[in-house]
Amino acid sequence: MGTFSLVPQVVDVVDVPVIAAGGIGDARGVIAALALGAAGVQMGTVFLACEQSGASRLHRVALRSRSAGHTALTRGFTGRLARGIHNSLMEELNRDETEVLPYPLQRALVRNLAIPAEAAGRSDLLPLWAGQSASLSTCADVSSCLPSLVEEVSEIAGRVMHWSATRGKNDSHSE
Repeated sequence: MGTFSLVPQVVDVVDVPVIAAGGIGDARGVIAALALGAAGVQMGTVFLACEQSGASRLHRVALRSRSAGHTALTRGFTGRLARGIHNSLMEELNRDETEVLPYPLQRALVRNLAIPAEAAGRSDLLPLWAGQSASLSTCADVSSCLPSLVEEVSEIAGRVMHWSATRGKNDSHSE
């Protein structure tokens, strides 16, 4: 189930703050999650693309490229279901005839394959972890990304509040 379907259903049945996570890659997603009742959000892939993350240079470049718009699910990276950018490695590991080892054995195997792939500059042979909104990962530096995100959230919230106030005035005149 997607985040934006799940959040209001969870908010309606629990008495604790709900933190929305999954598929939130920009200010629009933050506002949407808050509008659906989330108390906050957790964003992952957008920050994974930043230079300060622990991701390799090839991974960060892939996250900020057009290929980031093509993600898929695989058990091939670790033995557990995960999402990443579709590439040659994922394609091979997702073939029906490919046997995937259980976690953590598959993770160790792929990690050992990734070391020479990284050294050779072959991002097509790396496990490129990425969420569904990976194509929104455009920031290279967290020190500019975070303030920009906060500013955009404030701008959108201001527009929504203005629209809501204007709509309320227009509705009262029509009565």
